[in-house]
Amino acid sequence: GELVIAGRFAGELGLVDPPLTSLGNDDAFLARLDPQGEVLWARSFGGKGDDLLHDLAVTDDGGVIGVGALGPSTLPIDLAPGLQVSTVSTAALLARFSTADGEGIWAMEALTNDPAGESIAANVALGKNGSIYVSGTFGPNDLDFGGKKITTKGTGGDFWLGRVDDETAKWVVGFGDDLIQSGRNIAYDQDLDRLHASLRFLGAPGLKGLSADDETPDVGVVGLKASDGVPNWSVQIFGEGDATAEGLDLDELGRIRFVADISDGAKVGDLDFPAAGGDFLTLTLAGDGAVLGARHFTGPSEQESEDIAAVPGGCAVVVGSFNGDLVEGPTTLLSAAADQDAFVLLLPP
Repeated sequence: GELVIAGRFAGELGLVDPPLTSLGNDDAFLARLDPQGEVLWARSFGGKGDDLLHDLAVTDDGGVIGVGALGPSTLPIDLAPGLQVSTVSTAALLARFSTADGEGIWAMEALTNDPAGESIAANVALGKNGSIYVSGTFGPNDLDFGGKKITTKGTGGDFWLGRVDDETAKWVVGFGDDLIQSGRNIAYDQDLDRLHASLRFLGAPGLKGLSADDETPDVGVVGLKASDGVPNWSVQIFGEGDATAEGLDLDELGRIRFVADISDGAKVGDLDFPAAGGDFLTLTLAGDGAVLGARHFTGPSEQESEDIAAVPGGCAVVVGSFNGDLVEGPTTLLSAAADQDAFVLLLPP
């Protein structure tokens, strides 16, 4: 029943007394809460730039794996006594922390070879036998992930995935072209020994036929081999306007549950979803990418999803915010009491 939370803050963060204090712009924080929400411990780390943790995963032996980004800093950043990291550009961070006190145990960075470049780790998933999978965005120029290197396909930013075994990078792969590709979510399917990932992209990132040829980004979900990151299949959400991947998870039936925000309508295969403004879609996919179901949530104003999580019984929970009414088909599900209300939706199997 305990929780571990992470994020970023500036100034002071009053989780503990005395409060955590940032050393630069934004610093990363990590905290452990008991089942009643009381803070057991909290710690922060950072340098002179913007530092944050994007995502966490808890290992079977109780460790915490965190991913995020470190901003450029002229000073080393202390994750624990004797464990320091430093970077001259924005660098992706992968680290293991102790659940006893939040101290860093080991850390690995993904660095570009250009001081003006940046790399970000957005999501983490745990695989068999302690394997760790990371997804994110990098560019321009090369990326060095624990000694494994890839070269960017362009100048706009590429999608990257990496695997770590026993604190050592096993492989790293990148996908992109001259436009923008941004890694979003990742999940590991133990039954198929496969990765499922999502991205937001323009152009043709080289992922099983994904291609956005207009001026607004589309969204893709891809299946990749866990052994080497080679793609097996892809599903594309063709947005009439902007589209953003917001969340991806695997339910206990082995299906992929995915949510994306769209504007001005979207298409998925033969399915067409007209929209007047900001809406969101949920998709249920088989492990081979086959579309098993789709739901379209709309309304007279803006509806935005934030994330999706699988829960027992093959169900999924979506969270987000909305203005006015939240509508599915002819049914008004919720009506906002203020300009912007939060929502929680439980989706059946």
